[in-house]
Amino acid sequence: MAIHPLLPGMTISIDVAGKDLPEYNEEETDEANPIECVKYIEAMSGAEFGFAICFDAPSFQYAYETINLECSLDGQSVGDSWFDRQARSSRNRLVERGAISMTSQGLVSQPMLFSELTISEEAPDKSLMGKLGALGTISVVCYLARLMNYTPVDSQWSGKMSGGKKAGRRKTKAKAAIPVAGVDGELFTPLLADGRVPEKNLKGMALSHQAVVGPATPFQDTASRPVRKGSPIATFVFKYRSRAALQALHIIPRTPSPVPLEDRPVEELSIEEMRELVRRQKATLDAQNERGTKQEIKQEIKRERDLPSSEGEESDVEVVEHRNKRVRADSGHGNAESVIDLCDD
Repeated sequence: MAIHPLLPGMTISIDVAGKDLPEYNEEETDEANPIECVKYIEAMSGAEFGFAICFDAPSFQYAYETINLECSLDGQSVGDSWFDRQARSSRNRLVERGAISMTSQGLVSQPMLFSELTISEEAPDKSLMGKLGALGTISVVCYLARLMNYTPVDSQWSGKMSGGKKAGRRKTKAKAAIPVAGVDGELFTPLLADGRVPEKNLKGMALSHQAVVGPATPFQDTASRPVRKGSPIATFVFKYRSRAALQALHIIPRTPSPVPLEDRPVEELSIEEMRELVRRQKATLDAQNERGTKQEIKQEIKRERDLPSSEGEESDVEVVEHRNKRVRADSGHGNAESVIDLCDD
């Protein structure tokens, strides 16, 4: 859980399946913005997430104040929550799971999910210039506030019980109009409608996911609303990336290569690993023996080819001249066939 040095007694994290996602620190912090606490988290494609808030009432320095949290996905507001002293009295873990939007039929909530981007090699999209700076970012801005009674007459405010009698949510600003789950109105719209972005638009930014929303369901109004008092007192920023992107940014170490079985102590090997090691060693030995046998055969053949003839060995060569009958006839009768014997005897 992210703990802000300027806001002890309150932690904020990103929840997936009821558990906080592990958080990682970036190597360099922005000293020019001391109220900002930045963490990296791993995004899992298709995972539904929410904002988890936990208060430690005894150590929370704004004991008598109402805290207003404005939540944003990829630079777009998804509503805000507020918690007064009574709502913070327990140490319960409070989770806000929906993006709140105003529609023609009233307020609705939509589940928030991580969606993997498709990086294309297309020409840069000029319409995206200057709009990707907040992509891959979840932010929660904290304000001090006071609650005012409100009678919802135009369905612009909403709230829900979330650990206390005066905890609620509202939609701060409506977004583009698209139909979702049969509800026509102004709903949260992902920055990249089809999830595609040209690589040239990223300009080296290690982005991998964006936030999308699911089907809309009605959301309950509330009879109170917060009025902010002054500037933000703290900001929590969560930069979500894939594991590969986090490794490329050196936020988390790369997965080490497994140690070969041959280099591991025998005591640490399982039975199956020992069997595999024996199979490998046997295959290596068989290959070596086969290579050795082939090499011996080649050397033996070479020796036989290079071996000179024995010095004392003699051979008998007999050359017999065969004359053509016509030649013998022309030579006259009585000429005997000549035989040359090259033997010493």
